[in-house]
Amino acid sequence: MTLLREDMQSVAGYRLNSALALDFALDKHVIRDWSEIPADDFNILRLLQAEQNKYQQEQTDKANQYAANGNHHQRKQPAG
Repeated sequence: MTLLREDMQSVAGYRLNSALALDFALDKHVIRDWSEIPADDFNILRLLQAEQNKYQQEQTDKANQYAANGNHHQRKQPAG
């Protein structure tokens, strides 16, 4: 946990934290004018969105794979 804390105090960590705050503000419609967003922050937001989309797709793929495999492996009922 200490390494993460140290990384978040770096310049890159500061930029990431700033981008996450900006993403939140955009999501809540606090910022309405894209001209308020510096180009560097916009690029970080773009990368953040790409990673979020990738993660969501991976989770969907896992769920679909589990559902497909779940149909082939029925649980045995306990003998009773």
